[in-house]
Formats: sequence, structure tokens, C-alpha cells
Amino acid sequence: KSLDREQQASHRYVLTAVDGGQPPRTGTALLVVKVLDSNDNVPVFDQPVYSVSLQENTPAGTLVIQLNATDLDEGQNGEIVYSFSNHISSRVKDLFAIDARTGRIEVRSEVDFEESSLYQ
Repeated sequence: KSLDREQQASHRYVLTAVDGGQPPRTGTALLVVKVLDSNDNVPVFDQPVYSVSLQENTPAGTLVIQLNATDLDEGQNGEIVYSFSNHISSRVKDLFAIDARTGRIEVRSEVDFEESSLYQ
């Protein structure tokens, strides 16, 4: 059976040693196995799709949406870094900024409805 830190972070075993004397004598020790984390879980967003409406000419710095993702791994393996995918157009990256640490997406520059009414 493989170890999974997310299911059980440590295992405790009592070890026994028996000598060959008469009567036999025994000694015990406790073995604690701490399971180290591996990066075996993917980050999961709290919503599968985020959809927002934004007024035209919304000022720069205005919050568009606050993303939230969690990862069951611990330490560095569980740290979330938010970013736009490589498939996002450069225009979207010009209009919106994402905070890599917090997942906060803000307006970076003026959004013009006549230019486009939908950004994905």
C-alpha cells in the first residue's frame, strides 16, 4: 500500500526486540514515520467558470474579480500562483492585471465596449 500524506501524515509503530534468554526479555521502542509531501494534487478553483459584467470606462485599478484556488499539498507544493494562460490574447493582458499571489484581477486600462463586448 502506498503512503498518502493527505490521508495520513504520520504512522506510529511499536517495535519489539526479544532476546534468547530464559526467561526471554523484551524491549520496546516507538517508531514514528512522518510522510513527506509530494506534489500529487492539482490546484482546484472554487468555481469551474468565472463570469463578471464590467461597466465600460471602468477606472484602472478597479477589482474585476477575486479568484480562489486551493491545493491539498503542503508547503511549497501547495502554494498557488495565479496567472493568465499562454492562450490569452495580448489585448486581454493589456486590459487586465492578475496578482500572482492573491488571484485578484483588476482593470489595467480603459475597457471600450465598442472595441469588444466580451473578453475570455
